Amino acid sequence: MRLADFKYIRAVVEEGNISRAASKLYISQPSLSNAIKKIEQDLGASIFYRTKNGLVLTHIGTKYFMMANSVLKIYADFENEIQDIEQLANGRIHFGITNYVGSLLLPSLLPTFSDMAPNIDITFEENHTMELIEKLKLGKIDLAVLHIDKVQNDDASFNFNYIKSSRFLLATQKNHPICLDIKKDTSFKYPAIDLKLLENERFILTDHDQMSRTIARRIFRASGITPTKTLITRNILTASKLAESGFGVTFFPEMYLKLINFENNIDLYTVGDDSITSWDLVVATLNNDYQPRATTAFIELIKDLA
Repeated sequence: MRLADFKYIRAVVEEGNISRAASKLYISQPSLSNAIKKIEQDLGASIFYRTKNGLVLTHIGTKYFMMANSVLKIYADFENEIQDIEQLANGRIHFGITNYVGSLLLPSLLPTFSDMAPNIDITFEENHTMELIEKLKLGKIDLAVLHIDKVQNDDASFNFNYIKSSRFLLATQKNHPICLDIKKDTSFKYPAIDLKLLENERFILTDHDQMSRTIARRIFRASGITPTKTLITRNILTASKLAESGFGVTFFPEMYLKLINFENNIDLYTVGDDSITSWDLVVATLNNDYQPRATTAFIELIKDLA
């Protein structure tokens, strides 16, 4: 088995067909087709089913693909180690980050790191937490900056470098009639409210695969309520603006208050103990992966700036 063989299989899996994979690899389609046939002959088993919708991994193919990813990751780690030995004359970091965290961190993070390590090429992609975790598992990104559920952060596949915690607050329109008495009876910046008072309100929630929805589910369980009306959006800022307009109420991370100007048209409340309402901002890496000095410095800078 050659390193090139692993790259061929990975490209075909990622692209779904021979033509796009060949283009990505800068080789001809017949050359790639012949290479795949040779790999299957040497292996003595088919790696792909040929279907009208493209190529699909067989059971053996799935195992081969997982092995190929592991070998390619080991080789990439070796290259990084060599770069370290050569005093980081050059190198690269390709990381993932969630959209809103990116809006908060990247404007200060990227220029500062570029000044610290001008020979390191930095690229990134923005996506939601679950997609970034999958890309990290496959070695498509070197690290991921994202939020995780405080209660469910024990995945042995990953190393979570803790950055900071932040809590979710309940956001309502300014002077919501149900909440007026609570505001009058407290001097706290964010008064505590019993969610049962709002059980019949419309709750504007993020989608099921988003980490913020996981936190919302936990808050509902702890409060002992099941909302009767919900509206789903993938944009947490949209949810906050709808709450500001009086169309419903929502949960909003305190950390993201810097991203939006509510123009004094919104009220914020705590809805439970921080252990229930908080999530952790972390830098996730694959456990036992070799971390070049540039990556370690990059993670430390994130901790300083967050």
